[in-house]
Amino acid sequence: GVYRGMGRQLLESSIEVRQILEDIDGLVLSLGGTSVLDALRDEELDATELAQPAIFALQVGLVTWFASHGIRPAAVVGHSVGELAAAWACGALPLFEACHIVTMRAGVMANLRGSGGMLALAIAPDEVAALGEPEVSVAAINGPSSCVLAGPLAALERVQAEFASAGRFARWVSTEYAFHSPAVTAASVRLRKFAGNVETEPAELPLYSTVDGARRDAPLDLDYWVRNMCEPVRFAAAIEAVANDMDAV
Repeated sequence: GVYRGMGRQLLESSIEVRQILEDIDGLVLSLGGTSVLDALRDEELDATELAQPAIFALQVGLVTWFASHGIRPAAVVGHSVGELAAAWACGALPLFEACHIVTMRAGVMANLRGSGGMLALAIAPDEVAALGEPEVSVAAINGPSSCVLAGPLAALERVQAEFASAGRFARWVSTEYAFHSPAVTAASVRLRKFAGNVETEPAELPLYSTVDGARRDAPLDLDYWVRNMCEPVRFAAAIEAVANDMDAV
């Protein structure tokens, strides 16, 4: 989740971190976004056009902080918008391209606020259809029995009430958006229209895709980032792939 002032301490942690966050701030502003420095210091981040670039900047800052202490990843995985920071960390996306995509992604999704909600449940993916709520879709698969659903609030409220009465885990995600669901289809069309070409580089580290649910060696082109918006986050499958490849990684 995001919260007010979530990057304040990180901004003050080192010269290296401050420099890259200032670089990101300049790039995002030049691309028509809002200041990530202001967002990280002291802004409410309920609006996705503020939250997404701030999350990206925070994650890049953390990678930079760890690197300044000699800690570097052997492989990378990102969850939802976190895949942009992962793609930068492994060298597959230059910083400008990552800032470009996150700014465009956040911008085209800005008017989706109020489109629905998200609900985390202790449920296996193949059990979701049995809920009898066709407007609800799987937005993220985080474990064998851990999913996040997205859809209209009324449908999600019925699911939440059913789980509560049965004593099963159900927790609201703090958002007014139905991310990774059909609600973002129109926004994905706008992303494809406005983002243009995405310049990628060969990855220097293995990237385990939560779009594919597997290691990805193919370029992270615009089609990939459209899928990243629309499709479920296959986090559990990506982590399983990392575990299976652990000796190689």
